[in-house]
Amino acid sequence: MMRKFLTVAALVLAIGTASAAGISSKHASLGLKAEPAAAQCLACHGGWTALAAATKGVSPNPHANHMGKVQCNACHSWNGESRLMCADCHSFPKLEKGLRGK
Repeated sequence: MMRKFLTVAALVLAIGTASAAGISSKHASLGLKAEPAAAQCLACHGGWTALAAATKGVSPNPHANHMGKVQCNACHSWNGESRLMCADCHSFPKLEKGLRGK
């Protein structure tokens, strides 16, 4: 159980630093060739509770916010640059920088 948690946590951290190439290259080694549905993202990354716990040190926590459970691709881009959905209404420069790995 702990091994699975550590694996999921490592993947979450790797995905949190998505590059301009998107997250597809980071997932290619896992055999994913196309953007998965949100249900598949959550199955591999441990669900909403695990994602919120993994990013609990991020302020504001992008996986535990007032918008609730949004589609993963609202922020994480499969082939392009990821964007922070929060930035549609708010300004969180550090969070945006972290999302893009810059």
